[in-house]
Amino acid sequence: MTQPSRRIVLLGSSLAAFAQRPAPAESSPTMSQSNIAAIQAYYDGFNAHDAVSATAHVDEAAVDWEQPGGRAHFEAAIEDAVSRFPDAKLEQKEVLAAGADVIVRSVYSGTHLGVGRLDVDGGQMIGIAPTGRRFAVLHIAWWTLNNGRIAARRARGDDASMLMQLGLIPSKPPSDQPAGLADPPIAHEGAVDGAEQHRNLALVRVAMAAQNARDLEGTVAMYAPDTRNHGRPVGQAGVRRIISDIFATYTPLESGDGIVEIAAIDDCVVARIERRLRHTGVSRMTVDGGFLLDLPPTGREFLQRHLHWWTFKDGLAVEHRACRDDVGMAVQLGLLAPPSASEGR
Repeated sequence: MTQPSRRIVLLGSSLAAFAQRPAPAESSPTMSQSNIAAIQAYYDGFNAHDAVSATAHVDEAAVDWEQPGGRAHFEAAIEDAVSRFPDAKLEQKEVLAAGADVIVRSVYSGTHLGVGRLDVDGGQMIGIAPTGRRFAVLHIAWWTLNNGRIAARRARGDDASMLMQLGLIPSKPPSDQPAGLADPPIAHEGAVDGAEQHRNLALVRVAMAAQNARDLEGTVAMYAPDTRNHGRPVGQAGVRRIISDIFATYTPLESGDGIVEIAAIDDCVVARIERRLRHTGVSRMTVDGGFLLDLPPTGREFLQRHLHWWTFKDGLAVEHRACRDDVGMAVQLGLLAPPSASEGR
């Protein structure tokens, strides 16, 4: 199978290298601050439940993942979210920015008091009566801007944990008990130089290629002995157990590292990963939303879509967080019904 086109970004000093698409004409602190202000306006508008204000900087040609729709699409998605969750909030915890890109880690929270109409947040709440329950989950959004206008967003929330917390699918701890969500906001000082960014990015690419090649030790080598996963201390041994379970559950159908888009900014690396896998084994851990725990293999293929965020120190990953399309995986494997509406993400 053909590999998707790549976009590689090395940012933080004056470095910018893109594959398959041109770099912006300018990459400067002024540009980054302007882009941060545009994204901040989106979050402020969302938290004020003002879709018009939130989308003021969205270009009419903007895409959400690969889906076009421009400002109207973003407005509709916000309106659907706040109709389902009248107290909906995106609390920013970490912001990375340089060049044309702004990447935000947030806590997405709310109380289910309304009825959804669009295929957003996993698409499993369309027409569902309010549960009255509250949720709080990890959310990662990667924004790309052009001349101060939002041109693209690749965002993913922990939809599986959301559905568990709302009582819409069976709860499988620890997936429904998010750790680290109360972390204080992290400010990046830009102290990591370009050489270190290159090294960190290379470590991720080597580890992801090793994972796809089912090389366990090659996968876990970049993790520190005291690394944390989603706010929980797991250490390298814990990472090894998780990866071992993944190896036992899936068979890769493509070669390569699966990286479609990757950015090294300050001491962090963020990557968008897509892999085509087959469900061939039995999972014994609540990874990937816990949908496959103790489940006989379906033998079905699925497209895995992940957003990963690593923080590095002294050449090793000390923190890992990820938002995966676990609900989309479950739909592809026949474990959940597909959304009944096609608009939104």
